[in-house]
Amino acid sequence: SSFITTLPDTWAINKRFIMLPINRWNSSYERVLLGGLTCDSDDYYNSEQHINAIYLPKYDKEKPLYVGFFNTGAYQETIGG
Repeated sequence: SSFITTLPDTWAINKRFIMLPINRWNSSYERVLLGGLTCDSDDYYNSEQHINAIYLPKYDKEKPLYVGFFNTGAYQETIGG
């Protein structure tokens, strides 16, 4: 889904939630832009430290990557589907 609809504090008040990969911690990492499914230019999860990008384990179609957002409070039901 869209970051704009599931985590509105990321764009409304520049709130940054703790985001970590759940698996593949020992894989090589790469700089990525994590975006939603909309065509909205604001639909990205930005990290000020890395100027609009974050670091996640490298893509591997044989090994899925699971990402967790922590300390989301009231948004946990929205994110869960």
